[in-house]
Amino acid sequence: MKRLATATALCCTLLSTYAKQPTVEQVEQYLGVTKTKEVVDAQVEGFSKQYATASSPKQMEQINRYLNSVMGWSAVKDEYIKLVQETYTAEELQASLKFMQSAIGQSIARKNLLFSNKTSTLVAKRAQSFTQRPAAKSEQASDQDEAPASVDTLEVLEGERHQESERTYFTGKVVNRGKTVVRGAQVEVNLFLGGKFVDQYNAYISGAIPAGGERYFKVSCGCKDAPPAQHDSFRFSVVSTY
Repeated sequence: MKRLATATALCCTLLSTYAKQPTVEQVEQYLGVTKTKEVVDAQVEGFSKQYATASSPKQMEQINRYLNSVMGWSAVKDEYIKLVQETYTAEELQASLKFMQSAIGQSIARKNLLFSNKTSTLVAKRAQSFTQRPAAKSEQASDQDEAPASVDTLEVLEGERHQESERTYFTGKVVNRGKTVVRGAQVEVNLFLGGKFVDQYNAYISGAIPAGGERYFKVSCGCKDAPPAQHDSFRFSVVSTY
């Protein structure tokens, strides 16, 4: 009986050790050797290239600022760390680190980065070829006659707040009241408590909104462990177009 109790205790100890969550230091070391930051940077650059040929320098500055704010390394690093901690045990991460720090592991990491750069470039080229395709005469004439897109011509309708379990998000649609196609728009939702501003979230609508047309959107607010600030009212606005 004593042996059984000892064996059970040893088994529980081993399982506890195996299921131990990796530390932040371990995760940061893992993200470093796997060149995760460089992969994320390559993805951001790939998205940026999609707009490069069809946008002015000022527009590109806005686009790059937005892309880095929502998907750049500084914006997603903490979430990456949390995802790794939730996905792998300390023992699994240590084993992976041991391999990635080897010569073959580092070679694979470098080739993963090269592959990511190539796929980003491929996506950018396809997007550019699409935006540079010859337009129909009626479309070209229409574009020449139309005024530049403005946030003043865009209106948010059917804005609603949703709560699912511990997650909060907002939905609605953006209607284009103007006479020109809007190639992209950034929707912002501001949260208030007792009339005082307390929090803010935004989402980017990447698809075109034709004159008189509309597109639906969804704005996510934080995550399970980082909910939005307590609020009793909210307000939508379109803050930029590209």
